[in-house]
Amino acid sequence: MLKNGEGCNRIFLVNAENSFNKPKNNFNYFLYYFEVKCKFEGKLENKDGRRLVIGLKNLNTNRDIFYCANESTIFIERSESVELETCFNDNDIFGCGLVYPPINRLDEFPYIFFTQNGKQIGNIKYRNLYILGTLLATPFFPFNHQSTLAINLVIH
Repeated sequence: MLKNGEGCNRIFLVNAENSFNKPKNNFNYFLYYFEVKCKFEGKLENKDGRRLVIGLKNLNTNRDIFYCANESTIFIERSESVELETCFNDNDIFGCGLVYPPINRLDEFPYIFFTQNGKQIGNIKYRNLYILGTLLATPFFPFNHQSTLAINLVIH
Protein backbone atom coordinates (compact mmCIF):
# COMPACT_ATOMS: atom_id res chain seq x y z
CA MET A 1 0.00 0.00 0.00
CA LEU A 2 1.31 3.43 -0.91
CA LYS A 3 1.00 6.25 1.59
CA ASN A 4 1.99 9.85 1.14
CA GLY A 5 1.90 10.78 4.81
CA GLU A 6 0.12 14.04 4.08
CA GLY A 7 -3.44 12.84 4.67
CA CYS A 8 -4.66 13.86 1.22
CA ASN A 9 -5.27 11.78 -1.87
CA ARG A 10 -2.60 11.55 -4.49
CA ILE A 11 -2.84 9.73 -7.79
CA PHE A 12 -0.15 7.22 -8.64
CA LEU A 13 0.51 5.71 -12.05
CA VAL A 14 1.88 2.19 -12.09
CA ASN A 15 3.60 0.97 -15.26
CA ALA A 16 4.72 -2.63 -15.66
CA GLU A 17 8.46 -3.24 -15.70
CA ASN A 18 8.21 -5.51 -18.76
CA SER A 19 6.28 -4.68 -21.90
CA PHE A 20 3.93 -6.83 -23.97
CA ASN A 21 6.07 -7.30 -27.07
CA LYS A 22 4.56 -8.50 -30.33
CA PRO A 23 5.59 -12.16 -30.73
CA LYS A 24 7.62 -13.20 -33.74
CA ASN A 25 6.72 -16.27 -35.80
CA ASN A 26 3.86 -17.31 -33.54
CA PHE A 27 1.79 -20.16 -35.00
CA ASN A 28 -0.71 -20.15 -32.13
CA TYR A 29 -2.80 -17.42 -30.54
CA PHE A 30 -0.69 -15.42 -28.12
CA LEU A 31 -2.25 -13.85 -25.02
CA TYR A 32 -0.99 -11.18 -22.66
CA TYR A 33 -3.32 -10.53 -19.74
CA PHE A 34 -3.16 -8.80 -16.39
CA GLU A 35 -5.72 -8.10 -13.72
CA VAL A 36 -6.02 -5.86 -10.72
CA LYS A 37 -8.13 -6.49 -7.63
CA CYS A 38 -9.19 -3.26 -5.99
CA LYS A 39 -10.08 -2.73 -2.36
CA PHE A 40 -11.44 0.78 -1.92
CA GLU A 41 -10.58 2.44 1.35
CA GLY A 42 -12.49 5.61 0.65
CA LYS A 43 -15.03 6.98 -1.78
CA LEU A 44 -14.04 6.87 -5.43
CA GLU A 45 -15.56 9.92 -7.08
CA ASN A 46 -14.90 11.66 -10.36
CA LYS A 47 -15.25 15.14 -8.90
CA ASP A 48 -11.76 15.23 -7.38
CA GLY A 49 -9.98 13.50 -10.24
CA ARG A 50 -9.88 10.02 -8.70
CA ARG A 51 -10.63 7.25 -11.15
CA LEU A 52 -10.27 3.52 -11.47
CA VAL A 53 -8.46 3.00 -14.78
CA ILE A 54 -6.77 -0.02 -16.37
CA GLY A 55 -5.25 -0.26 -19.84
CA LEU A 56 -2.30 -0.51 -22.21
CA LYS A 57 0.08 2.24 -23.24
CA ASN A 58 2.88 2.43 -25.77
CA LEU A 59 5.61 4.26 -23.89
CA ASN A 60 7.42 5.11 -27.14
CA THR A 61 4.44 6.87 -28.75
CA ASN A 62 2.47 7.74 -25.59
CA ARG A 63 -0.65 6.21 -27.18
CA ASP A 64 -3.05 4.28 -24.98
CA ILE A 65 -6.28 2.33 -24.71
CA PHE A 66 -7.88 2.12 -21.28
CA TYR A 67 -11.08 1.27 -19.44
CA CYS A 68 -12.37 3.75 -16.86
CA ALA A 69 -14.67 1.97 -14.40
CA ASN A 70 -16.09 5.22 -12.98
CA GLU A 71 -17.41 6.14 -16.41
CA SER A 72 -18.01 2.58 -17.71
CA THR A 73 -16.15 3.60 -20.85
CA ILE A 74 -13.24 2.35 -22.95
CA PHE A 75 -11.13 5.27 -24.16
CA ILE A 76 -9.01 4.98 -27.29
CA GLU A 77 -6.34 7.67 -27.29
CA ARG A 78 -8.80 9.92 -25.47
CA SER A 79 -10.29 10.85 -28.86
CA GLU A 80 -12.62 7.89 -29.31
CA SER A 81 -14.68 6.05 -26.72
CA VAL A 82 -16.96 3.05 -26.32
CA GLU A 83 -19.54 3.18 -23.53
CA LEU A 84 -20.39 -0.03 -21.67
CA GLU A 85 -23.23 -0.90 -19.33
CA THR A 86 -21.25 -1.89 -16.26
CA CYS A 87 -20.92 -0.80 -12.66
CA PHE A 88 -18.23 -1.63 -10.14
CA ASN A 89 -18.03 -2.56 -6.49
CA ASP A 90 -15.45 -2.95 -3.78
CA ASN A 91 -13.22 -6.02 -4.34
CA ASP A 92 -13.95 -6.20 -8.08
CA ILE A 93 -11.20 -7.64 -10.23
CA PHE A 94 -10.53 -5.78 -13.50
CA GLY A 95 -8.46 -7.26 -16.29
CA CYS A 96 -6.94 -6.19 -19.58
CA GLY A 97 -5.73 -8.54 -22.30
CA LEU A 98 -4.02 -8.34 -25.66
CA VAL A 99 -4.44 -11.24 -28.12
CA TYR A 100 -2.31 -11.78 -31.21
CA PRO A 101 -3.59 -14.25 -33.83
CA PRO A 102 -1.20 -16.74 -35.48
CA ILE A 103 0.85 -15.25 -38.32
CA ASN A 104 -0.83 -17.62 -40.79
CA ARG A 105 -4.31 -16.16 -40.01
CA LEU A 106 -4.21 -13.14 -42.30
CA ASP A 107 -7.95 -12.54 -41.90
CA GLU A 108 -7.67 -12.01 -38.13
CA PHE A 109 -6.33 -9.00 -36.31
CA PRO A 110 -4.96 -8.39 -32.80
CA TYR A 111 -7.45 -7.18 -30.24
CA ILE A 112 -7.53 -5.77 -26.75
CA PHE A 113 -10.20 -6.79 -24.27
CA PHE A 114 -11.25 -5.88 -20.75
CA THR A 115 -12.78 -8.02 -18.00
CA GLN A 116 -14.59 -7.49 -14.74
CA ASN A 117 -14.64 -10.37 -12.25
CA GLY A 118 -13.59 -12.79 -14.99
CA LYS A 119 -16.26 -11.80 -17.51
CA GLN A 120 -15.43 -9.94 -20.70
CA ILE A 121 -16.97 -6.47 -20.69
CA GLY A 122 -15.60 -5.07 -23.94
CA ASN A 123 -13.05 -5.52 -26.68
CA ILE A 124 -11.44 -3.36 -29.30
CA LYS A 125 -10.51 -4.94 -32.63
CA TYR A 126 -8.43 -3.16 -35.22
CA ARG A 127 -7.47 -3.99 -38.76
CA ASN A 128 -4.36 -2.02 -38.02
CA LEU A 129 -3.38 -1.55 -34.41
CA TYR A 130 -1.82 1.81 -35.23
CA ILE A 131 -3.17 3.11 -31.94
CA LEU A 132 -0.32 1.41 -30.11
CA GLY A 133 2.22 1.74 -32.89
CA THR A 134 4.45 -1.32 -32.94
CA LEU A 135 2.60 -2.60 -29.88
CA LEU A 136 5.35 -2.29 -27.38
CA ALA A 137 2.47 -2.13 -24.95
CA THR A 138 2.91 -1.64 -21.22
CA PRO A 139 0.14 -2.27 -18.70
CA PHE A 140 -0.74 0.75 -16.59
CA PHE A 141 -3.24 1.73 -13.96
CA PRO A 142 -3.39 4.93 -11.93
CA PHE A 143 -4.77 4.73 -8.40
CA ASN A 144 -4.85 6.75 -5.21
CA HIS A 145 -3.44 5.86 -1.82
CA GLN A 146 -6.87 4.93 -0.50
CA SER A 147 -6.88 1.80 -2.67
CA THR A 148 -5.14 -1.50 -2.15
CA LEU A 149 -4.19 -3.41 -5.30
CA ALA A 150 -3.35 -7.06 -5.95
CA ILE A 151 -1.91 -7.66 -9.42
CA ASN A 152 -1.74 -10.87 -11.52
CA LEU A 153 0.01 -11.20 -14.89
CA VAL A 154 -0.46 -14.01 -17.44
CA ILE A 155 1.53 -14.63 -20.63
CA HIS A 156 0.33 -17.60 -22.67
